[in-house]
Amino acid sequence: MAQVNLPYPGRDIKLDISGALPTEVISPTPVTCPDDPQALIKKALSRPIGSETLDRLASPRSQVAIIVDDITRETPAHLAIPLILEALHAKGVAPSQICFVLALGTHRPMTPPEIQAKLGPRAAQKYQVVNDPCTNLENMVYMGTSPLGIPFWVHKAVARADLRIGLGMICPHLDAGYGGGAKIILPGASGAETISCFHQRMTKLTENQLGKTDALLRRDLEDTVQSLAPLNFIVNLILDQEGEVHQCVTGDPILAHRQGIKYTNQVYCPLAQSRHPLVLVDAEPHHLDFWQATKGLASGEMLTEDQGSLILLADCAEGMGGHPLLADYIGLGLEPLLTRIEKQLVEDQVAAPEAVFICRLAKRIRLCLVSRGIPSALAQKINFTWYENPEQAISAESMRFKNPSLGIITHGGNLVPQVNPE
Repeated sequence: MAQVNLPYPGRDIKLDISGALPTEVISPTPVTCPDDPQALIKKALSRPIGSETLDRLASPRSQVAIIVDDITRETPAHLAIPLILEALHAKGVAPSQICFVLALGTHRPMTPPEIQAKLGPRAAQKYQVVNDPCTNLENMVYMGTSPLGIPFWVHKAVARADLRIGLGMICPHLDAGYGGGAKIILPGASGAETISCFHQRMTKLTENQLGKTDALLRRDLEDTVQSLAPLNFIVNLILDQEGEVHQCVTGDPILAHRQGIKYTNQVYCPLAQSRHPLVLVDAEPHHLDFWQATKGLASGEMLTEDQGSLILLADCAEGMGGHPLLADYIGLGLEPLLTRIEKQLVEDQVAAPEAVFICRLAKRIRLCLVSRGIPSALAQKINFTWYENPEQAISAESMRFKNPSLGIITHGGNLVPQVNPE
């Protein structure tokens, strides 16, 4: 009997695996993190990649928008913000000229305690903080149509800024290959129409985009942002599996981002010996809702054999998240859903493409769910087989295979398993 520790909100789950079931555990690669993360960030700010330093980019007259990722990301922004403000104030930029824009995308607004935790108490209280949902159209400004035909609406605080700084983290992402970089503006600070048009391109994707540097949506968002509302400077952190700062890149939103991907891969692209008929993926650190937890499906899919079983372990305290129609779209199945999208019969044009991804997975593998926040009836509606706990799921699903083996991914929300080609 072997025991595997699975990260889970409030408590870790101790999973006992029968010695008769061959098991491979895939986790982030351990790395050394600095004792003083702020010293690392300060050094990175002094040596930006492909860009001048912030004190050279800013002027005493600059209106500055610092766009920060929201509560769905672990970024310890409060560590970097004092250093960014120090550089701006040293150039004569007054606090009244600086605005923090929370990059919500289609997520819910953040609560006051969440804002304080993300920005730090001083920044949250002393500076303007924009916490507007993408549907608040009166605060969005039309910037034109991108070369790809995407009508680009962005928050007015971003549109009017002379200096735009993106503060976030780089980790693998199921749609855009990797998070970070210009994604902080699209979809982060964009209007609902722009986000919808952007996500509709997902319906054309037939392959897993997780961990692809040249992912279609990554190219799309960079082309759109840099042509219509250029991001001038990024501060992107790379975290280890415990959420500690491993590396920091600053500077040009594309050149610095690509260097950050190399650091990210050191942590989140471990080698797996083989694919397995049975895979359990922990959605860590994206347990908030099902919308976030689907990141684990992209990771687990990479390790699952054709016609295998993929078990998603996700808390989902906030249920399906901010897209209540997502369950209906998944429940339609792939062909009917694509037909409805083609005929423009879907109300939520962001959720429908996400549902396409899940429906495509369901054509190749069997999807299962262990979740406190998604009841069995709702799991059945989205064509997932629901189990009360991981042990029950593994025991039942292993019976489907003559010679079962189990792959376990402990941090599936971020991991890109590299299957040994041999």
